[in-house]
Amino acid sequence: MHTNNDTNNKKVSNRSKYINSKRKGKVFELECANFLKQFGFDTRRGVQYAGGFDSPDVVGVPGWHIECKRAKARIALHQAWEQIDRDRNNKMPGMLLWRVDRGEIHLDIRLSDLENLLQTFNNASKNKGSA
Repeated sequence: MHTNNDTNNKKVSNRSKYINSKRKGKVFELECANFLKQFGFDTRRGVQYAGGFDSPDVVGVPGWHIECKRAKARIALHQAWEQIDRDRNNKMPGMLLWRVDRGEIHLDIRLSDLENLLQTFNNASKNKGSA
């Protein structure tokens, strides 16, 4: 028998999953920002409420739009790159940091952006050494 209380429990359960998902996303964004700091970048979480060019998940790597994705089992990479392309508005190269639960962090960029990424990290390393 289906009761009104069952319906309320499902609503709370769905909202709880959404909140946990948002919290896990925030924690992963902070983890990515902290990881990038070891290379000399002054990184932090981006402004999450705005959406678009001015609100990547992580800011502080000059000239790069960074998105972070975390999932239980599988990342929809194609959809993630569609979001990056839409949000960055072709103004800068995109970087995708992603992982599935209990897995390693992966870095995705376009191969055509590899030289730019290496130069960016090289510059940060030089600045870190002189600071």
